[in-house]
Amino acid sequence: MNALGRTLPTRPSITAHGENHQMAVYCLTKTKILKGKENAMALELKELEGGKTVEVYVSDKLTDADYARFVPRFEQLVRQHGKIRVLFDLTRFHGWSAKALWDEIKFDLKHLNDIELLAMVGETKWQQWMTTFCTPFTTARIRYFDRARSDEAHAWIQGP
Repeated sequence: MNALGRTLPTRPSITAHGENHQMAVYCLTKTKILKGKENAMALELKELEGGKTVEVYVSDKLTDADYARFVPRFEQLVRQHGKIRVLFDLTRFHGWSAKALWDEIKFDLKHLNDIELLAMVGETKWQQWMTTFCTPFTTARIRYFDRARSDEAHAWIQGP
């Protein structure tokens, strides 16, 4: 349940040290007490194809601490695979803290050439607009998919 009292959908988690080496899910969580409630799972990184393809699920508002956990793992995958493919699910995303927005800009500039394909899945006009906004910050081919077409986004990102 998030800070607004909404129940969030759960995804099966397989840790990096689990037995399944085909797919690893890294739940990069933050836990803080808000009026007696826990607010967990701001960012989830799901690796496919041994880390060559990455799905990133964001919920609520990203913070500097979220980037501190996400960036090292992303950079490790880039060192292992070169260019990677990324699906970024924005459907539960509600923006950045000021520091996290700065972290995002630095990340985009540093990894300008590290993403081959970028699929962005959302459900609002501002999320669709973000796809256009990202274009100058990457050499990746970028496509936006409405949440109703998320299966198409998954197929496109895994590609031929």
